[in-house]
Amino acid sequence: TLILENNKVILIEAKKKGVDLRAAIAEARESAKILRKYGVNVPYIYACDGQKWYMQNLDANTVEIPVERFLKHEEVSVTLNPVSSSINALDLRYYQKIAVQQIITSFLSGKKRMLVEMATGTGKTEVAMAAIAKLLDEGKIKKVLYLVDRDSLVAQTYQRFNARLGDKYIVRKLNGDYDDLSADIIISTVQMLYVGEKFKLFNSDHFQLIVLDEAHRSYYGDWHIVVQYFNKATVLGLTATPKIDKDVDNFAYFGYPIFRYTYSRGVKDGYLADTIYYKFLTNVDIYGIHDLGYDFDPNDLGKKVDIPMRNELIAEKYFEAINFKETKELKKAIVFAASIKHAENLGLAFIRKYNELMGYSPDNAEAEEIFHSIHSAIPNHGELVREFQSPNSRIKVAFTVDLLSTGVDAPDVEVIVMARPTKSRVLYLQMKGRGTRIYKAKNKVKDKFTLIDFVDSWR
Repeated sequence: TLILENNKVILIEAKKKGVDLRAAIAEARESAKILRKYGVNVPYIYACDGQKWYMQNLDANTVEIPVERFLKHEEVSVTLNPVSSSINALDLRYYQKIAVQQIITSFLSGKKRMLVEMATGTGKTEVAMAAIAKLLDEGKIKKVLYLVDRDSLVAQTYQRFNARLGDKYIVRKLNGDYDDLSADIIISTVQMLYVGEKFKLFNSDHFQLIVLDEAHRSYYGDWHIVVQYFNKATVLGLTATPKIDKDVDNFAYFGYPIFRYTYSRGVKDGYLADTIYYKFLTNVDIYGIHDLGYDFDPNDLGKKVDIPMRNELIAEKYFEAINFKETKELKKAIVFAASIKHAENLGLAFIRKYNELMGYSPDNAEAEEIFHSIHSAIPNHGELVREFQSPNSRIKVAFTVDLLSTGVDAPDVEVIVMARPTKSRVLYLQMKGRGTRIYKAKNKVKDKFTLIDFVDSWR
């Protein structure tokens, strides 16, 4: 079956009941290849046995997914023309348009849980925003709950949504009062909705779409009651790093991603910075550290790796990697430490090395403004994060534990220092992701970043 719309074709492979629909999708793919050879645009394909449906977007870099139904006639044009006119000055990249199309098509085909996997810096928020705008425009949804897992991200996400959609739709940070009921888009942490059962301010069918930003993080366990309460809503998860462990299994919850855009693809397309990788072995033995299963215990780890000689080595290799002795130019960096005390001590090691290379007195305090710790134990850490994100920031090297590992946009960061061992692939990729954004200024272009990784002994 062929369905035509604006020179585009949706291909449906119809089979008898009981036929393997994954095999039917494979047949449809072959038919689509033939059509594409003749210049026919086949964006996605379906297979059906009269009861069950499978769908695959041929441009989405993902496998076929089960859906509830095929599109209604009036929905076909919505999926094939997915970009909303309600968004102010948002020019989507080619892959973002595919992602938006896949979200809308999956939603309209009745899929209740959707996972989008996109590398850090490739515009997950913009994709979600564009899909939300189109679904609101078409009247397919009326209310959206957009959940983040940190207070700092509420303000950041609100600003971005309000700038793009605020002219047409009411965007509101959750306040916990009845004015929230009138908003088209509510932005909140899951924690705020959970405390005092604020989620019960809304009827269980109030939201038609819930978005979980950084879907591998805080939405499960006790807090998942918030999502479960709105049991009629479709749930869209966004992540760069899907998680699979005993506490969180994104694939078990959502199924496989409906769209995937990888770091390597982003580098190839010129949208992400390539990695210059340095690996240094230390003689520190981390055997015997308390293992939490998913990672090392941070307090125990901090005691093991917070050694003056190791900290001095890390500082030395940072300055060597950026050729500071010759240029006397610092490169903006994030140093990930094992604990708050470790972060503070690393900062002191960097200051001492900087003063040495500059010919200053070892106790010169000028560098304290340049090398700065940013972690949750500092009362004004939110201000420091905003300061660090500024291209003109006085802070050139930030020392942190995990506060800067997600949701922080500082595209001019040129160096990531892994001063803490981790067993978690998710955490490692998140930390690495702080350096992958392309940065262009009047007199500077960053299309590569330096990753300095310190590997300790494990007997």
